Formats: sequence, structure tokens, C-alpha cells
Amino acid sequence: MFKIAPNKDGNPIVCDYDGRRDKEAYRESLAGEGNGGNSWDFLREGSNHAYLKGEISYENGCENNLVISRRNIELDNVRNAFVLANSSAIEIRPIDDTMEAVSIGLSAIGLQNISYHVPRNVIEKERLSEKDMGELSREIGLNYGIVPREISLIPSLSKINGVYQFRTGDGRRYVFKYRDKNREIAEQRSAIATAVPDFFPAINMKRDLSGYTIGLEDGWYGLESFIDGDVRKRDLDYFASLGKHIALLHQQFGELQQSHKGLTNMVSRSKGHFGEASAASFYIDLAKSNRNQWRLLSELERIIDTGFSEGMRRVPKQLTHGDLNQSNVLWLGEEPIIIDFESIGVGSRIHEFMPPLLIKGNRSRPEYVPDSLAELTGAYNREATQKLSAEEEALLIPLLKFSLMKYYVVRDIRRGIKDENYLYELNRDIASV
Repeated sequence: MFKIAPNKDGNPIVCDYDGRRDKEAYRESLAGEGNGGNSWDFLREGSNHAYLKGEISYENGCENNLVISRRNIELDNVRNAFVLANSSAIEIRPIDDTMEAVSIGLSAIGLQNISYHVPRNVIEKERLSEKDMGELSREIGLNYGIVPREISLIPSLSKINGVYQFRTGDGRRYVFKYRDKNREIAEQRSAIATAVPDFFPAINMKRDLSGYTIGLEDGWYGLESFIDGDVRKRDLDYFASLGKHIALLHQQFGELQQSHKGLTNMVSRSKGHFGEASAASFYIDLAKSNRNQWRLLSELERIIDTGFSEGMRRVPKQLTHGDLNQSNVLWLGEEPIIIDFESIGVGSRIHEFMPPLLIKGNRSRPEYVPDSLAELTGAYNREATQKLSAEEEALLIPLLKFSLMKYYVVRDIRRGIKDENYLYELNRDIASV
């Protein structure tokens, strides 16, 4: 049963609230004092977004929450909520009235600055520990029965110290790379890629047949064959060809789900960027930035008003790749090989189209090629055994615009990757969709 209670330090604990079930707003007086300071800290954990003057903890499946708090706070089994805690009271209400949450949130934050922090799980994946090459070679030989020669690090901004290449004495080439922090997820994704050999490199099983990955100090790593393919230019022919192959990939994924129903139970994809809490935090960040964002704010309001988040929840979920950006798809003639499968999971298939439509590489600035959406989805529908539904089609344009704004907020505002032409070209891209 829902409750708000102070802990022994007078800081609030919010328990057992779901904004889709508990439609009322609640307010509770609190003893003690909140924290001061001249700035707020922004932290994202999964689909939970928080602006804080203190610390926050989440327990038992919290998701799609926006929290603005001047004191330490704990959420336990809380979903779809807007939580506001100041020095004397705490309020909680459903997040589905997103613009109301934005208005209250901006008023609470006021003129003070926001300090942005990269999510902990993102840091763990991007900043891996430096490896001793001799020890790495011994681990590979011991576990896979393959003796590396000239093992070297492949530079990667998205996985520092996480991707290696080498040759063997007979000239074969391999890639050894980080898969996941969680062994079960790393194994499951490796098994999925192995079951779809038309689209992925050959994945090596360990010599004792106990699995695909080995545990190092910072996570689980796996071995696969090196693919010497081409990166194709992102023109309309590229999108037509890719759309056809995404349809074929989804067909094989669907058959795999039917024949191995337990294979995908670990890889449900995070809903972090498409819920109401995410939309509200993007609006707050855009409104608080020091640049003229009125065009983006107006567009984001229109997307919110159309019930975008509710529509994204309704569309069917299935196994998808999740990161088919240009650098992850190498071409052997007319056939693509996908060299990265660490984002495979169950999600909406229309989200599958966003990385290829917008991302040239793992850290490149997003860029939309005019008419590529129609080319990609048209080719997909011509090849797919199950075409996109009318509801999925209706969500494609708002999803594309929302994704363009998401990448801008994350890169320019939250990560501070400044580019003086980015805002101009973002507005141009949104207008061309």
C-alpha cells in the first residue's frame, strides 16, 4: 500500500506508488531541513531521472520517475511518478501530465545551475580497465585454445580498453571484446548471435563448451571472427538495402523467439529514453540551457501532447538489435555483417530504425538524410512478413524528431560535447522530417 514516511534522519521514503494506478496527488509535511547550495546535480538511472541537492536510492523496480529533491530521498517500488521534495514537504503525483511536471520542476529549480553526471552503468561500459597484453593472450589461449599473435587494442571511444584484435599463426583474425557486466546477459546475447549466423560474425565457444564468454576484472568478454568489410555511404540506396536486411533480421529473430522461448528472458531493453519522465527531463534541460531553444521546445511540446509515450508503450515488443548505426554494419558486397550485438534486446521494432537513420558512428554527431525514413521503412515493408502497423507508422515521425532531440540533449547539454553548428543543423533536420 502506498505511503510516504520519513526515515530516522527525517528524509523521505516513498513506497509502493504507481502513477497509472494511483491517480491522486499526495502531499506530506516533513520535519528537518533540506539542502542548500548553488546548483543541482542531474542523475539518470535507467528510466529514472533526478535533479538533486542530496542523494537518491531506488529499490525494487523503480521506473519512469522524475524526482526533484532538496534532501536525501529513497524510492521503493515507485513507477510513473513525479516526486518533488523541498525543505518542508514532499509531493507525489502521476507523471502522465508531463507539462505540469515540467512547469513545477522548472519553478523548483529556479535560476540555479544544473551539473550533469554520466550514468554509472554508462561509465562502467565506456571506461574499462587497462589490460596486460601478455595476460590477455594467456586467458584467450587457455579458454579458447587459440594462440594470439600481435594482440593489440582497437581504439574505441565507446569502449575504452574493451576491444582487441589479433592474428593466429595460420593467418586467421579475431576480435576479443567486452560483452556485458552480467554473465547471463553476455551469454544470452552470444547465443542469440550464434543462432543467426547470416548476420553476425562467427562467435567462438570456449574449449570446455561451458559458454562463450570469460570473466575479467571489469566484466565478461567474448571472442569472434574479424570481419574485413566495407562501410557504405549513407545515401538513399544504402537505406533501401538496409531496410530490406533489417526485415530479414527481424524475421530470423522472430523465428528464434518462437523456437527458443527462454532465450530472450534476460534481455529486455531499458525504457529509459521514451517515457514521460525522460520527455520532461529533456524539456527541463532544453529550457535551462543558455541557448535559444524555442523551436525545439515547441516541437517537444507537440510530441508530448500527442501522447507519444503512451503510444510507444502500446506498440508490440520483439527481439531487435538496438544499435544498427553505420559503423556497426559492414558490407561484404551486398550482404551486411553486424559486428556489434551488445545491445540486442526486446523492444519496439520502430526504435530499431533510429540508430541507422541518425548515427554515422558511435560518437559522431547525429545527422538525418532527407527522405531516408521513407526509403528505409518502405524497403522494410516490402520484405517483411509482418509489415509495420498503422499505429507504428503514425509514431515514426514523432519518434524520429524525439530521437534527434534526445541525442542533442545527451551530447550537447549533459555531456558538454560542444559544436557551434549542431543546433542550427538539428533544427534543419527536424524541419526536413
